[in-house]
Amino acid sequence: MRLFKNQFTRTHGYIAVGFLLVFSSFTLFLVCHPKNNEGLANIVVTTLATVTGPMVGAVARDCQSCCLKFSLSLLPWSGAFLAVGVLFQIVPLPFQRFAKGVRLTMWCFGLLGWFGGGVVSFGHAFS
Repeated sequence: MRLFKNQFTRTHGYIAVGFLLVFSSFTLFLVCHPKNNEGLANIVVTTLATVTGPMVGAVARDCQSCCLKFSLSLLPWSGAFLAVGVLFQIVPLPFQRFAKGVRLTMWCFGLLGWFGGGVVSFGHAFS
């Protein structure tokens, strides 16, 4: 039995793209809000930076020191969620019956923790 085995499938990619699209749409909505008064370049860059997870709040505020510090403090927590989600995809599970469902669920939780860190980061950036 191999210690690590790649369990990533096309479904994992579809889920990741779905999360990215949902959170990018949310980012676009937040950045385009009239009270934020952002320029078009900042809107585009921030929306594209959604993939950076908790760092997106710092990107939205051009890496101001307080926003960058807050985003960096969220990075280990969000990264841990993503790392656990990835580990469940490569470490063999002791059971086979529900393994695929468990793997996909943990992948979703990992992505939710990663992109959710961006939402928390926005809470600081736009306060």
